[in-house]
Amino acid sequence: MSLSMQLERTQNDLTKAQSEATAPQKVNGPTVLQGFDEDSGGPRMRPISAILSSDMSFADEETNFKRGVRRAANTIDRFSIQFGRFLRVYPSARVFLLLYMLLLHLWVLFVLLTYSPEIHSSMLP
Repeated sequence: MSLSMQLERTQNDLTKAQSEATAPQKVNGPTVLQGFDEDSGGPRMRPISAILSSDMSFADEETNFKRGVRRAANTIDRFSIQFGRFLRVYPSARVFLLLYMLLLHLWVLFVLLTYSPEIHSSMLP
């Protein structure tokens, strides 16, 4: 039974590797989904650096600012990918995150519905 499952898993990995090898474009690093590619029928991915390309016509300060923005976008993108992988691997973390978000929303709803502004006596005529 386990050998057949291992064979099936290996075949799936092989077909996935073959499909990735024949993909029309492969972009390394953080990417952004930009519509669908009509040739392959799949999503068209572009690297973040292509969207935030540096233009040398700007002053050095603006170029440094653009580099900082690109670095921040890449850092946030890497973190979100790692966090997504973490949630995919640990289902209990997904449940905990969903419960935390639910409780946080309920608490904010409770605070918003029960809040009453204070009226100070010095403002009364």
